[in-house]
Amino acid sequence: MNASEYHIPELISEESIQERIAELAHALNTHYHGMQPIILCNLIGAFRFYSDLIREMTIPLQTEFISFTRYFDDIPDKTLTQMKPARLNLHNRHCILIDDIWDHGTTLNALMHDIQALQPASLYTAVLLNKSNDQKIQLPIDWVGFSVPNVFVIGYGLDYKENYRYLNYIGILSDSANKT
Repeated sequence: MNASEYHIPELISEESIQERIAELAHALNTHYHGMQPIILCNLIGAFRFYSDLIREMTIPLQTEFISFTRYFDDIPDKTLTQMKPARLNLHNRHCILIDDIWDHGTTLNALMHDIQALQPASLYTAVLLNKSNDQKIQLPIDWVGFSVPNVFVIGYGLDYKENYRYLNYIGILSDSANKT
């Protein structure tokens, strides 16, 4: 399946995403001036946002990848499973957790809980998308790229059954594209 097979309605353009990432990188550069934070990427969905964001940053930093999931074979699981723990020592370090979307809050909450247990000097969060009317758990999100309506979004790393991550924009999954 590819994007040309179906019309994927665009919600946020590639240009808008890149402009907003530059703004977020500037804010992070300012906030962490004189520090060397560890930038944590929640795999898999946040990888494009993460890589574009750190490319725009100009301060010394370290990168780290972690992963939690609550989906197995695209079936939601009530429990979260840590797939890839942090390999760097986060104790007494300034950390920024990067995720693709804040919707229900379950994954971010679990990630923040596990990272806080490692006693970082600080832990801030940045998400590309905020689905503000879908949250079941309220969390402090420090930097948000875009607020989106309560629709199923795909592209720019976000998927539906591992499809559409390759799109350079954020699209809305329509019924006609919801075929696998």
